[in-house]
Amino acid sequence: MVWHYTNDVALYCRAFRSMPHCLRERQYFMVKDHDLLLKLTGELVSVNINRYKCGYCGACVGVCPKGALELVETWIEVDESTCIKCGICDRICPVGAIEVMK
Repeated sequence: MVWHYTNDVALYCRAFRSMPHCLRERQYFMVKDHDLLLKLTGELVSVNINRYKCGYCGACVGVCPKGALELVETWIEVDESTCIKCGICDRICPVGAIEVMK
């Protein structure tokens, strides 16, 4: 099943389980209520991107519900004023280059 990501629909879960399980297993799920997402995953404070690990695939950019991540030349830039600290980017990164810290 293919989904087009927008600001309203971030992810889709292939295995209909709990939201934290889907994120932890790097599966996909649909998010329309960002307040609910923060309630279930916990409020997060800062996003750190390890430029040495990052392969610049853009997966995090594509799933960010607020468009706070941008691929700029050879790095990912985080707009802290737009970021809602949901942690989706951390969970979707295939190489573990993103760390969202409390």
